[in-house]
Amino acid sequence: MKLKLLIPIIFSVLLLGFTLHQDVFAATCSDFTDETSCNASSFCAWESNMCVISLPSDGTLTVTKDASPSTIDLAGSGGQEQTTITIDVQGISLDQNLETIFLMDSSGSVGSSGWQIEKDFVNNIIQTSLPDSTDPVGIIRFSNSAIVDHHLIDNQDRNVLQNLVNSLNFISSTTATRDAVQAGINEFNTNGVSNAPKLMLLITDGNPFPSSSQNPCTAPSLKTQLDSNAIKVVIIGVGNNWNPSLISCLVDDPSTDIIFVSSFSAGLFNQIKSQIDAQIIAANAASNVNLVETTQSHIIDEDNFSIPPDSISTLLGGQTQLVWNNIAQHVGDNNDRLSIDETFTVSFTAKSNQPGVDLEVNDLTESTITFNDPNGSPMSVDLPQALITVIDPFPTITVPSDITEEATGPNGANVDFVVTGNDANDGALTPTCDANTGDLFPLGTTPVNCSVTDSSGNTVNDSFTITVQDTIPPTLDLPADITQEAEGPNTRVFFDTSATDIVDGTVTPVCSATSGDTFPLGTTPITCTATDNAGNTADSFFDIFIEDTTAPELTVPGDISTSTGDPNGTEVFFDTFATDLVDGDITPTCDVSSGFVFPIGTTTVNCSVTDNAGNTADSFFDVIVELSYKGQKEAQISFLEALTDDAPKKTHKDLEKAIKSIEKSIDDKLWETDVTLTEKHGHKVFDEEKSAVKDLLKIQKDDDSTDVSQVIKALVDVDRELAQDAIDAATVFAGDKKVDKELEKANDEMKKAQEELDDDKPDKAIDKFKKAWEHAQKAIKHATK
Repeated sequence: MKLKLLIPIIFSVLLLGFTLHQDVFAATCSDFTDETSCNASSFCAWESNMCVISLPSDGTLTVTKDASPSTIDLAGSGGQEQTTITIDVQGISLDQNLETIFLMDSSGSVGSSGWQIEKDFVNNIIQTSLPDSTDPVGIIRFSNSAIVDHHLIDNQDRNVLQNLVNSLNFISSTTATRDAVQAGINEFNTNGVSNAPKLMLLITDGNPFPSSSQNPCTAPSLKTQLDSNAIKVVIIGVGNNWNPSLISCLVDDPSTDIIFVSSFSAGLFNQIKSQIDAQIIAANAASNVNLVETTQSHIIDEDNFSIPPDSISTLLGGQTQLVWNNIAQHVGDNNDRLSIDETFTVSFTAKSNQPGVDLEVNDLTESTITFNDPNGSPMSVDLPQALITVIDPFPTITVPSDITEEATGPNGANVDFVVTGNDANDGALTPTCDANTGDLFPLGTTPVNCSVTDSSGNTVNDSFTITVQDTIPPTLDLPADITQEAEGPNTRVFFDTSATDIVDGTVTPVCSATSGDTFPLGTTPITCTATDNAGNTADSFFDIFIEDTTAPELTVPGDISTSTGDPNGTEVFFDTFATDLVDGDITPTCDVSSGFVFPIGTTTVNCSVTDNAGNTADSFFDVIVELSYKGQKEAQISFLEALTDDAPKKTHKDLEKAIKSIEKSIDDKLWETDVTLTEKHGHKVFDEEKSAVKDLLKIQKDDDSTDVSQVIKALVDVDRELAQDAIDAATVFAGDKKVDKELEKANDEMKKAQEELDDDKPDKAIDKFKKAWEHAQKAIKHATK
């Protein structure tokens, strides 16, 4: 027997079970005793003067459909309106290799005559039920131990096998049933094909001995191994001591999988062979067969089902879908497999509400039969079509398809249409409708009902709808792009928008911003939408561009004047700042930083500031640094020291005396600040200056090569400024009689000092500056006491 199914099929079949049923089929191959009746079966063949199972290697379900009567009257006409739809589905069984191991009990309780009957039985099975050498056979004898006489991978020539069986000797010892079953499992695992169906035929009297070690059902039971390896066990019980209770755990269903016989007669042999053949057909059949029958929308009133469908539904197109699930349950042994010898038949009545010749009963695009082929793969087969002719005795009326028109105004639209009628006897008829062509139809859907009546009084009605729709969106009126100068970080902008609609008239647009809103710098797209009452929407946009072309406002200090005693200059600190309409406060940049050491003289500081838009403002101011009085004196000391290097001896001596006097004049004890003298000792500055000038006058008189005139002038100028500063400080208190008197004396001394200078007497002029300073100090002291 050559079973040509794929390996996965075999595994699934064994999982479903390999139970032997005595009433599964009306007839099996062994029931046919002549070649004609055998070959007439779709699953048997006459070979070697006997009828054996023969399954196809491929194929699919066979489906037929019939409608009777095939000519009916239109539904509602009162005539023969019903037809009966009949569907037949014949099953399928395919060929597949089968692995079989015979476990032959050769214990003493069987007896030599029983042993011979066992061998004859095995040979008959090999010859008739397993004649194809592609079906592997293994043979294991057991008595006091299990002996593998023939492996599944050994020579499978049936003559070789039969000779082997005939040569097997009778052991006649104990009954090692557990060892035999375990040996069979091991043989399947070692030499069998993993996914092939596996059948173990255990021929025994059912009494393992010793039972303490050879009972296959004591823990751990061998049933677990059998199930995990998908091995089906059938037990053939023999002998006078038959006791199935000890080994019944090995089978799936003891009521069908354990067969006790008193002897191996020909009748028993045919019974077992028939059951094996029947199981082969059933186990290799299509499973999970589902029928989906969908009738056209004009087929109505499906009823009188011979087998009620599992579900009835109406599809979107008006078709009726009938579903029968697992149809195999309704035929044969009522399992979920539809084998080659089983046919599922279902019928039901139906009508048609549409006339015509050779009308299709079914919507084949929605009809199918799905099933799993014997290897478990999902498959489907199409249903055939059934045709019927439907006679209509009524007149006909032809109305247009539903009409859709666009509204032309708020009241809707005028719509034209054509409706005609006809009768087989009367010819053209004039229909009547509840609306006229060209009428004004409002927005929305208006049903138009029409009818026509023939001369016999037969009336037919039909209708259609006229839908006046508004699908045209409103028209938006938006401003052009707007450009506006920034007024700050955010700028207020005003604009106008409007929209009109054919049906609704004026429509108010909705925009992403409102007129009068504030907008940041840059481009802001404004999206506007107008929606009419029909939900039609118009979208558009414009841009609002806020630009910044205004430069920041830069603030710098006025010119800064300061003095220092350091001839290298002094640190000067200042503040600059800038504000911008958009950016707010901005830090300016100057080419000289605050805190910079400014040299003696005038330095111009240039500043600029640029906002984020690139607008720039520039400005400047001057920093004027003057050398202080002490600083001026120190400068003169440096000048005189430079002259000492090359001066004549006497000049050198006078220079040193002058330098020493000037140094005394800048003693810190005499000065409040670099520009003011102490009240108590300030007069000494003038005295030391006078001494220095006298020494310089000597040099000027005696040494023409050493010019100290500029030093004399510088010292005199400092003394003049010291006196004048003191007078200026006292002048604040003018108005007091004593203060005014001292100021008058001070000013007189200043005049006298100038007269001395005009006479080229700088030393005497310094005396007058001293007196002027002293009068000013008296005035200040009087005013502040």
